[in-house]
Order: sequence, then structure tokens, then C-alpha cells
Amino acid sequence: MNAPFLWSVVPFLAGCLLIPFARVRRLTAAVGFLLCAVLAAIAASIPINSMIIFGSDASLIFTDSMQVLGRRQVLSRVLQLLLYLCSRLSRQFGSSLPVVASPHHFFAPLALMQTGLIIGAISVSPFIYGAFFLQF
Repeated sequence: MNAPFLWSVVPFLAGCLLIPFARVRRLTAAVGFLLCAVLAAIAASIPINSMIIFGSDASLIFTDSMQVLGRRQVLSRVLQLLLYLCSRLSRQFGSSLPVVASPHHFFAPLALMQTGLIIGAISVSPFIYGAFFLQF
């Protein structure tokens, strides 16, 4: 598992998967809130470039880079503070429940997709390619 995949691809794919269910505002807001809360908890508790040991036989190495379109995406421990954007977004999803406010029904899926794109653009190693990543 690598950090750029977890914080850029997972929210983007979750947003894409929530678009067909956009008419059910409570479902999309709840799923967005839970996903961002889980990602914020992972960012707060698990440092990047660490090994997570499950029991005696299984382990998971949480790496900081991955290759996308010939460019490297790197999320170091310094950039891990930017990942608390997910916790900020989780408050927005909590306030976007139809009980509190009445946002557009595409708010939660598009906000998840936007979060994935922003984190992906920030993590591109030669930073100038971040704009190309967003346009793609």
C-alpha cells in the first residue's frame, strides 16, 4: 500500500462510485463523511514509510511514492499534515446532511473527487507536472 494511492486515488474512485447514488443525499453525505474520517484517522495515526504488523505473519509496508503516467507521486511525512484536509472535509460532509443544510445532490461525490485531484496534484514530484495531472 502506498500513501499517494490511499489519499488521491481512493477518494477519487469513491466519488466516481457515488455519482450514480447522488439522488440519495443522506447516503452520499454519510459515505463521504465516513471515508474522510477514516482517511484523517489513518493520517493521524500511521506515519508514512512505516511497517504495520498484523499478528505474527502478516505485515504491510506503507510507502511514500508511486508512479503515475511516468511521473512520481511522493507524499512524505512533511506533506502528511496536508492530509488533514480530509478531516476538514469530513466536517463539511457532516454539515451537508439534508437535515442541516440543503446542498446540491452532487456535492459529496464531487468534493471527494476534488480532494483526490488536489492531493494528487500536490504530490507530483516535479511540481510543474501537477497542472497536467489536474487537466488529465
